[in-house]
Amino acid sequence: MNALQIVQEVQKRLRLPQAVSFADTHGKLILAFLNDVQRNMMTDNCIWDELKVTHFLNTSRDVVLYPVAPSGITELDKVLYIEFGGKTVIKKDDAFFREYRSANRNLWGSESGEIVFTPVADPPGLNDLFTSGDFNGSADVTYTVVATAGNTYEWQESGGAWTTGVAMVAGTAQLLSRGVYITFAAATGHTTNDSWAFTAKVQTRGEPLYWRFYGKSVLLPQIEIAPIPDQVYTLRVELTKKPPMLVNAADVPVLDTDTCILGTMVKARSEQGENFMSELEEFKLKLSMYSTSQGDSNFGESMEPY
Repeated sequence: MNALQIVQEVQKRLRLPQAVSFADTHGKLILAFLNDVQRNMMTDNCIWDELKVTHFLNTSRDVVLYPVAPSGITELDKVLYIEFGGKTVIKKDDAFFREYRSANRNLWGSESGEIVFTPVADPPGLNDLFTSGDFNGSADVTYTVVATAGNTYEWQESGGAWTTGVAMVAGTAQLLSRGVYITFAAATGHTTNDSWAFTAKVQTRGEPLYWRFYGKSVLLPQIEIAPIPDQVYTLRVELTKKPPMLVNAADVPVLDTDTCILGTMVKARSEQGENFMSELEEFKLKLSMYSTSQGDSNFGESMEPY
């Protein structure tokens, strides 16, 4: 059945005049219901074989975020499944990724690393240095920061040359190098030669093990993978696309016609203030049947879409 025939069938079941085209006001309304059903209600409740797309995505070294953009498809819907080299890349939630990044964090500073003080005269100076940033070095670096006279400090990385005469600025993150920042809570009150040492570590890199849905960019899904790739890997990604909008009378939906009609009946009866429970139960039954038969990935285990 085409779009106009579906609209006419719904109108017939409602015992209303049947539209001869979509210039008819009621025909336009039923068509809007039909599009909402096939593009949202049916896709939110079931994974349809007709909408599955396979895409190959190449990672890059040190890049963790990727838009998923199969050629020629503009309305992607859900990321279902990702594999690499015959192995499942496991989907994880946001909480897991936060914990993973924390356990393999870029920068180990005053919160997690050791702070080493040189001996100072009594009373000791302030211990108010904090680290932050996103370390982008290719090897671990140990930083040493030393308070100097006149509310200034000097610093070096891994025994290298000293950068001297840097003014302390209270509460402001100050860049050292390679994305590493330090912040002093106070600009005054330190004792000359007070020192802090901490190490910025390269984050764990390797082949993709985990992924999460990161959001959408220009309507395209984005995924984040972990650990950070250490080279190019080819991921096989399974997605679904949105059903095309039905605009013209001759347009034919790609999804099951009977289910489209039942869902449209639910919305139409609801709009008219009528009892729609009978159609709703049948609609749900149809969706459960398709969910059971089509929900599995074409090349892996059944996965919950984002």
